[in-house]
Amino acid sequence: MERYSTFFGFNHFTKAINGCNISLTTYPCNSEYEDWHSHSKCSISLLIEGTYTEDLHDRRLVRRPGDIKFIHKGEQHRCYGFSPGTKKINLDFSDAQLKEVSFSEDKLCKLIHSSPYFKFVLTHLYQEVVNNNLETPASASIILHSFFNTKQLSVIEKLPPKWIRSLIELLHDTRQANFTLNEMSPILGVHPTTISRAFSQYFSTTLSRYLQMIKVDKALVLVRSSHLSLTEIAYACGFADQAHFTRTFKEMTGILPKNFRKI
Repeated sequence: MERYSTFFGFNHFTKAINGCNISLTTYPCNSEYEDWHSHSKCSISLLIEGTYTEDLHDRRLVRRPGDIKFIHKGEQHRCYGFSPGTKKINLDFSDAQLKEVSFSEDKLCKLIHSSPYFKFVLTHLYQEVVNNNLETPASASIILHSFFNTKQLSVIEKLPPKWIRSLIELLHDTRQANFTLNEMSPILGVHPTTISRAFSQYFSTTLSRYLQMIKVDKALVLVRSSHLSLTEIAYACGFADQAHFTRTFKEMTGILPKNFRKI
């Protein structure tokens, strides 16, 4: 295998909590490659700012602000092409910690890609790191506990019906901001009552709450990577006004959008 010079960025913050390492890393602009490498723990990261390219064994991905990723323990990968000021918050989990909460790597990987909820937890963690609020182990442990909130993460392990997968695509269709059950029903070929009863079973939340999560997920990217005003972002993400956007963003991420833009 061809070898490249190694570059791993600069860790501004590293803290070990209950078998998990939390770190905040930035990368200056460079054209060097990391060597192919793997880690002894599985890891999750949220890209706060900047872009870069990542090679995995079977694919190449361009990472952009708001992207969340899961890397399995022992999975070979390399990153390169960092834009100036690229910044991400990282978590890794030990085997013992996952076993303690009855999670497998595969289940955790599936979960973080099924709901924006995990982005909000990482956004909250990023805020706490930047504001130096993780000085005590208890403060970090409370946030990390959110990753394994059984109410949020009650996932149906069996393969969902085809219409559920169609529903996910429909809800993430950025051409429309809001849907009613009666509007969804003919598109999915399922009675509105069936949608209503099954939604909380498969999504662990209400339809209105899930739609709000999608809007805030979109706003996370725009707040950090665009020059749009907060009012413009509110309307672009389907909120009625900036006040509603601000309240919802703060409730889900633990930080006001204006402050998230600054840190």
